[in-house]
Amino acid sequence: MSELLYLKKGDFKSGFLSKGTAGEFRFYEDRIVFQPMGWNRIFNNAPINIEASAILGFSDSFTIIGYSFAVMTTQGKYTFRFMGDKLQVYQLMERYVKQN
Repeated sequence: MSELLYLKKGDFKSGFLSKGTAGEFRFYEDRIVFQPMGWNRIFNNAPINIEASAILGFSDSFTIIGYSFAVMTTQGKYTFRFMGDKLQVYQLMERYVKQN
């Protein structure tokens, strides 16, 4: 198993009209794993795995509270939304894109 690089709580959206799901992002060397938390686990408790090799690019934007990343992959576009320090997540996303 690859090394865990960073752990961050945030929201995950799997498409343009999908509802955001709160959970925990685990950034590994070769993938990102999102695990729903709280009440979200009642309806969807399966972790979502995004392989680093599938990430084509990302763009960042500001939201009313926090910041978000639109992540383009070979499977589709996902939105990651966080609060707090943006630099660490930005550097990790750059690392995934440079691997490809």
